[in-house]
Amino acid sequence: MFFWLCLTNATQIMQLYIYEGKSLSSVEMMLLLGEGALRVAGLSLVLALICSFLPRILRLCIAALSGLLFLVDIFSLLHYHSVLDAGLLQTF
Repeated sequence: MFFWLCLTNATQIMQLYIYEGKSLSSVEMMLLLGEGALRVAGLSLVLALICSFLPRILRLCIAALSGLLFLVDIFSLLHYHSVLDAGLLQTF
């Protein structure tokens, strides 16, 4: 579950690179992406620990929902150059 949540939240790292990484030097960009990766891993670890107390069917539903949101994030990154957020939802 932890690795799945890390994978499906990787779009946050891509958004960091798109908006902040292009204007930084290579060392600063690597530090920014490293910080983003640690943030994603930390959030995924907390969610995986919380999910470990849930029944198996709920864990599978959460994993499926995470995968669906990952696909929506990839679509919005490709077409709108932003992940799904409140501003993009208001636009729709």
